[in-house]
Amino acid sequence: MLLFACTVTASSQTLFDKGLQQFKDKQYTQALETFNQVVATETKNHAAFYNMGLCYYNLKLYDDAVRKFQQAINIKTDYTEAYVQMGNAYDYLDKFTEAIGAYKKAIQINPNNYSPYFEMGVAYKRKKNYPDALNAFLEAVRLAPERDNTQYQLGLCYLGMNREADAQAAFEKAVNLGSKTGYPQYELGKIYYNQGNTASAIAYLSSAVYLKPDYADAYKELGDAYLEDKNYDNAITAYNNAIRLSPSYADAYLGLGNVYYNQNLYAESIPAYKKAAEISPNYETAQLYLADAYMNSKQYDAALPVYKKTILLNPKNVDAQYGLGLLYYNQRNKTAAMQQYNKVKPLDAAKADKLLEFINKL
Repeated sequence: MLLFACTVTASSQTLFDKGLQQFKDKQYTQALETFNQVVATETKNHAAFYNMGLCYYNLKLYDDAVRKFQQAINIKTDYTEAYVQMGNAYDYLDKFTEAIGAYKKAIQINPNNYSPYFEMGVAYKRKKNYPDALNAFLEAVRLAPERDNTQYQLGLCYLGMNREADAQAAFEKAVNLGSKTGYPQYELGKIYYNQGNTASAIAYLSSAVYLKPDYADAYKELGDAYLEDKNYDNAITAYNNAIRLSPSYADAYLGLGNVYYNQNLYAESIPAYKKAAEISPNYETAQLYLADAYMNSKQYDAALPVYKKTILLNPKNVDAQYGLGLLYYNQRNKTAAMQQYNKVKPLDAAKADKLLEFINKL
């Protein structure tokens, strides 16, 4: 986001410089007042109106921002930057057509400016119009190939189009260009994890949390990678970091429960699974895993209502139906177990046969 100066009188210049410093110090309301003093005497100061637009933009007062950018354009009709920022304000107002129109006007004025192409790509991507977003980002890359954030956005666009290989290449390009945000590293970590390459996943996700220490999602994904690698101590640390940063992170609690469950420490897994289920009561997987943990730790009475809750959420959850049947078997309730067998059979014949083997032992 660029601030602009303008040729003005000495007294106005002093005020203008004061406004610039206030803006840089994120004192947006004070900067607005200062720039307003400038335009009171310098009514054709397009840069002051533009900077006022930026102040309103940062205060999330987007209608006011649009109005000030338009005032700047009325004075300086070829004001590319004002058109770009006006497009951004329109985008936040969900006035997509107006946003695209502003970006296109900026391009018409200066076709070699990467910025309107980049922002247009962001607007199209926000609407999940990935083909048009892709074209805009590719043009931005052509005009400014050194910008890592464009490669990152390009990668997100490719992911939206299910072009994982192209996304991976774009994220790697962003990293190679020196991105320090942690975002392309995070995306690469997820891609490598999905490919089964946990070593590379751990490396990139570790880089993501190093660059962005408050990145809860990256810590959670790092926990998943460590868990897959059976590096349980580091998995616990990663999940706990995710929870520290985001206390209502149900998936992080689920992962933490999985660390203990996968080591057959069923009772120890219960508090984490229970927390995940409390945070998100309709979280089918959390309910199922909690029920399984109760049953495997022989807490049958506790397991019963949780299995029933899971089945209520999804009657076709074969694992929950099978688990409830196994629970009835462990309670020596053959009649109820057979009822569950009849429910499991149309969902998964192999699981039904396995359940029947247990029932026949009663």
